[in-house]
Amino acid sequence: MVLVFAVAVTGLAAAEQQGNPAIAALRVNQRHNVLQSGGNMEGQQTRFGIAASALFDAVTTTTITAANQPTGGAAFSVRLPLQTAPQLEPWSPVAMPSTRPTSRQPWRAA
Repeated sequence: MVLVFAVAVTGLAAAEQQGNPAIAALRVNQRHNVLQSGGNMEGQQTRFGIAASALFDAVTTTTITAANQPTGGAAFSVRLPLQTAPQLEPWSPVAMPSTRPTSRQPWRAA
């Protein structure tokens, strides 16, 4: 697991240090200077730099705390269980199961 964690940290740091090719095509300066940490840091915490940002992403991903996910995903996380839950109608056999077997329920024992 330590090897997987080390690969994740180095891979994330390398990916964040490289600039975005779409922005580079627009001839935008993505190098490190006093105003920016450089690289592909869109949506990242820029106060601590690329190394700390990559470490934070790797730690939160490997420990499954999901602290690296934006709060915009919370709406999806709340709606998803509600959409997949079965809708219990008053006449549904799931809401009020029958106690005696019928010909339409061959899986129930007699």
